[in-house]
Amino acid sequence: MAEYYSAELAQKVWRGMDLKAKKCMSTGGNVTLGYVVDKDKKFQVDPESALTVKYIFESYVKGDTVTKITENLNNQGFKNPRGRKFSKSSVMLILQNKRYIGIYTYKGTETPGGIPRIISDELFNKAADKVAKNKKAPARLKAQEEYILTTKLFCGHCKEMMVGYSGTSRNGKVHHYYACKNRIKKEKTCAKQYVQKDYIKNLVIDKCREILTADNIAKIAKEIVSACEKGNDLTEMKHLEKQLKDIERKQNNLMNAIMECDNDVTRNLLNVII
Repeated sequence: MAEYYSAELAQKVWRGMDLKAKKCMSTGGNVTLGYVVDKDKKFQVDPESALTVKYIFESYVKGDTVTKITENLNNQGFKNPRGRKFSKSSVMLILQNKRYIGIYTYKGTETPGGIPRIISDELFNKAADKVAKNKKAPARLKAQEEYILTTKLFCGHCKEMMVGYSGTSRNGKVHHYYACKNRIKKEKTCAKQYVQKDYIKNLVIDKCREILTADNIAKIAKEIVSACEKGNDLTEMKHLEKQLKDIERKQNNLMNAIMECDNDVTRNLLNVII
């Protein structure tokens, strides 16, 4: 009986939410940044927090990164609707929320004009284009740029491997570095600064030129040839050892057959074969 009433109550709650959604009313939960809910459960623009929403969109379109916007908001003491500090993920969700252009969404159904808008379609679309572009950018950069010293460079601070890393400045220019893996992790347990890719590459090339003189190259080549010859001898020895073991195994099998054979003639023939 208790389960019946519980299920019936749940259905009534869902029906009530569906009815509210048809009228573009609040269905409960946290209020979206930039809005307040009036006594009729309708969304109204909150002038103060709406300025924060506009700041986020305008800064992003202007060229600021999500990281910088998040830091600026928190440094100035702004809070999200839950009264907590902003995170990069919360800022990114704001940049993709269609409510700010007046679209009310419920269970995948969109109602244009169902909620007061805060920003223009033009500003929202510019931000959306940049979000889409930035999502694709890392894959393209990785495909186009090679970091040939990865797995060969190690951090002088923590001894961790240094890997290829890139960043984009405000003017859109991409910079390439080698960075300690512990530096680019979320925890940032290493203080080693990034090293410009071209700088360290040229340093390695210059050092190689110092070492690889004509005499040194001849010496290295001689040692490689010697090592290869020793390697061939070792390979041949292993091959002969394998053949010897195969012969011994076959001989043991024949001896076992002789021991188990009752026929004197067969035993003699097997002895001749061995």
